[in-house]
Amino acid sequence: MKRKITFTLLAFTFVCGFFYAMTSYATSTVETKGKMNVRSGPGLTYDVIDTLQANESLTVLDEQDEWFRVSYKKDREGWVASWLVERKSDVESKGDVVISTTDGLNVRLGPSTQSNIIGKMDAGKEATLELERDEWSYIIVDGMYGWVHSSYLTKTTSETQKANDEMTPSPEAKDGQFTVIVDSLNVRSRPGLQGKVIGYAHRGEAYEVLEVDHNWVKIQLDSKKSGWVASFHGQLNASQKSGEQPSLFLISTIADGTNFREEPTTHSPIVKRLEAGYHLNVLKEEGDWYEVEIDGQRAYVAQWVVSTLNSPNISKRADEAESTTRKKASIPGTLNGITIVLDPGHGGHDRGTTGARGTREKDLTMKTAEVLALKLRSAGAKVHLTRERDTFIPLRTRAQMKSQMNADAFISIHYDANVDSTVVGHTTFYFHDNQKELAEVLNATIEQQVPLRNRGVQVGNFQVLNENSSDAVLLELGFLTNAAEEQVLLSSQFRETVSYGIYDGLLQFFND
Repeated sequence: MKRKITFTLLAFTFVCGFFYAMTSYATSTVETKGKMNVRSGPGLTYDVIDTLQANESLTVLDEQDEWFRVSYKKDREGWVASWLVERKSDVESKGDVVISTTDGLNVRLGPSTQSNIIGKMDAGKEATLELERDEWSYIIVDGMYGWVHSSYLTKTTSETQKANDEMTPSPEAKDGQFTVIVDSLNVRSRPGLQGKVIGYAHRGEAYEVLEVDHNWVKIQLDSKKSGWVASFHGQLNASQKSGEQPSLFLISTIADGTNFREEPTTHSPIVKRLEAGYHLNVLKEEGDWYEVEIDGQRAYVAQWVVSTLNSPNISKRADEAESTTRKKASIPGTLNGITIVLDPGHGGHDRGTTGARGTREKDLTMKTAEVLALKLRSAGAKVHLTRERDTFIPLRTRAQMKSQMNADAFISIHYDANVDSTVVGHTTFYFHDNQKELAEVLNATIEQQVPLRNRGVQVGNFQVLNENSSDAVLLELGFLTNAAEEQVLLSSQFRETVSYGIYDGLLQFFND
């Protein structure tokens, strides 16, 4: 009798739970933002079974990764991409203008670092903000709709302007030069985005400062014309006063909550935390730390958590420093004495890209890293893998392994994806200027070995790169979303040839 009662209670609990779940989903509704496809399963590789128009109401029945299973038009069901619908939790921001605070900001198909990259934004690029969801922003840039992480954007609304004014000390007016650090910068008739564009300034150009109004700088554009530019797109150097230590170059914080400490060690007390996109002049380098001044107080920040901003002198200085300090193989023609960290992308619950034929990126990166590790070890290198099996390793942990192992190079291995299945080729990414040489060498030697289109060397704001201060690259070795290229990438012959290309590049880099 007791067993019968227990069974009845369990059954009742299950039925109640089932109806509670159904009720919870039934009360969750979303609305389409535009014309969109309904698919038979949760992914872009599933068949399109229907098409919806803008402003249609859908009931969410289930969620999987970035996809919703929905009911619509009374009795129809299917899967829709979560980033193409609006939920009540979304914050409307339609019409706000936002600006990228970093070069190479990824624009993604959905609000996740695992979503496909469909474009990039450079520092200073303006976009229209449509809505915000959690830590992500849905924007329109150059006619393209996509998601970017909100920490790399700055708003130009009055509320944000006021916050920036409170955080950013106003530099000395009429006393110094402004050096442009982005490729092209609008010069406006008055401070603010409402000012008419009256000219352009370009990377590396320096202008006399006439006036400073919070985050806007008035510069002398030429002998007859002056105008206003946004201060965070350049380096503002006040005239050096007697006895004052000169600035070496400019850095930018690349993540919210960047710690600035009393001494150059992670055990030292934190004196300030700054948001992403905050620019500071470096006064001194001490080991792997930069000394800066914030609100009149000296502080230290780790080199691996900031980005060095370009200027003609900075690039030259970094190149010269790298050329004199790069480690060489202890035995010519080998990799003896060299330590390399290989990072097989993704793992565990993070499967990465799923190919047109169902290939999981996390599996292919692991196989490629294993083949490459054998070649490097046979040449005398010490090789460490960020993961050796199908486990999830946080990006920050991966990035830190280079310094923990005192490694000479960090190679992150990935396979690419694009919503356009015709896109093909391999790409080599770097972030800091002093990573570019290694990227160029590897890109060239890979091109010599593999039968794929070379998409070249590009700046990529990936955490495993921006948190490594030198000799770190991320390799996208081909597109799994192209069925024909996926077939090539799956072959053991490709893994052999591409790993030889990487091996040959590292051999050249540490011997030349």
